[in-house]
Amino acid sequence: MKKTLSLIAILSIAACQPAAPPAVSAPDVDPIPAPPPPAGPVVLITEVALDGHGGTLENARIGVAHGKITSLDASAEEGTVIDLRGYTVMPGWIDTHVHLDSHFDKKGRIATESEPPEEA
Repeated sequence: MKKTLSLIAILSIAACQPAAPPAVSAPDVDPIPAPPPPAGPVVLITEVALDGHGGTLENARIGVAHGKITSLDASAEEGTVIDLRGYTVMPGWIDTHVHLDSHFDKKGRIATESEPPEEA
């Protein structure tokens, strides 16, 4: 009798627990396509731009035409202006990532533990 009452109590408590919320799946939506590039030349107004040589350019006006950088002091009249002040600009998709746990040896290959310390 005690086992039956215990089982009834456990089932009653379990029945009072809220059911798990139904799984919500993301709606089947197509991604928003990127806008088309501006027609003609573009002038990027910047506060800080990386120069690709470890330095920075301050307040550069980067001119771009046909996918290539044409000027670092373009005037606004030269094309569509895109104001990027407040962002760090990396013209030409400069790869700025680093691997602190490795480096290249004299032959241009990833150095291994066998590299002499004086070459590290």
